[in-house]
Amino acid sequence: MSFPGIPGPGSTPGGDTAGMSEMEQSIVKGMQAAMESCPFKTAISGGMGFALGGAFGLFMSSVWLCSFVLHEQDGAGQQLADLPLREQLRRGFKDMGTRSYSSAKNFGIIGAIFAGTECCIESVRRTNRPFSTSSILIQPLSIEPRAI
Repeated sequence: MSFPGIPGPGSTPGGDTAGMSEMEQSIVKGMQAAMESCPFKTAISGGMGFALGGAFGLFMSSVWLCSFVLHEQDGAGQQLADLPLREQLRRGFKDMGTRSYSSAKNFGIIGAIFAGTECCIESVRRTNRPFSTSSILIQPLSIEPRAI
């Protein structure tokens, strides 16, 4: 079973455009070209990193919340455990949101930087090997100095 625009088993890697009108074929080619472009890959990677970082940050902030509840004091020196339940929940959710957003930002930035760098390196080298980026990073470490 194959879906439109996705090559099925035994199909060519470029996709099967047989049976499509010229306009549909040009739209498919344009979408494929956009998905293979560096800005698109960078934006998608940054967005997915932001989403993953938000979920990860939400989980981690709930774990960190235990130490926040037990040890945090407000400006007047009043312990958080002594505050009313509504105020405790408000502060806890505010802290969870802050930590989740911070983690999401960091994951998004790292994902975008990595994808953009990898795409630029692949564009310059004109190859798409699985280990192209790692080989560029490791290769300078293995160069031995030559005697002149």
